[in-house]
Amino acid sequence: MTVSELIKWLQTQDQDAVVHVVLHEAGYGYDNQGGTAKTVAFDPNKHVDHSDAIIYNGKFYEKEILLGVYDG
Repeated sequence: MTVSELIKWLQTQDQDAVVHVVLHEAGYGYDNQGGTAKTVAFDPNKHVDHSDAIIYNGKFYEKEILLGVYDG
C-alpha cells in the first residue's frame, strides 16, 4: 500500500477514531523469549520509522514507512 492509498482509505474511516499501533518489546528469560506486544495510541514522534531502501525477508523495498514499534 502506498501513502496515497493509505490516505484515501483513512478518509473513509471515522475521523474521530483514535489510531493505535502495535508496540513490541523484546523478551528476556526462558518464560518470555518472544517478547510481548500491546497496542498503544499512535504518536508519530515515537512510532514511525522511515527507510529509503531495505531488504526484508529477502525482498528489496524502496521508500518504506513502518508504523508501530519493533524492539527485538
